[in-house]
Amino acid sequence: MSLPGKKRGFRKTVIDGKEFSWRFNSLIEINPSSSKANKLLVDFGWVDPFLNVNNKSASLPENNPAIATPSLTSQAIEFALKNNWDVTKRTGVMKIVYRDSLFTLSSH
Repeated sequence: MSLPGKKRGFRKTVIDGKEFSWRFNSLIEINPSSSKANKLLVDFGWVDPFLNVNNKSASLPENNPAIATPSLTSQAIEFALKNNWDVTKRTGVMKIVYRDSLFTLSSH
C-alpha cells in the first residue's frame, strides 16, 4: 500500500505561527511549509527491534522516548529555531540529536 499522494505520511504542526510538516522515517523528518528544500532531521535513538530478532544475546539500547510524538517534534523545532535554523531560506539539511532529554547539534 502506498502513501496518499498529497501528504506522503506527513503530519502538520504549528510553532510560533509557522506551519511545519513532519513524519517518522527512522528519524523524524521536519520541513517548514514555506520551503521543501529546507529540512530538519532529528535522531532520537530509535532502533528497529526486528533487526536482532534472531540474536538472543543482543540487547537493544533503551530509547526514551520510544516513539516519535508531536510534543518531541515541537521541542525539536523550537531547539532548531533557537540554534539558527532559518526556515525562510533553502539551507539544506540541519541534523540534531536527542539523548538523555537533551537536544544537541549533530556534528555529521
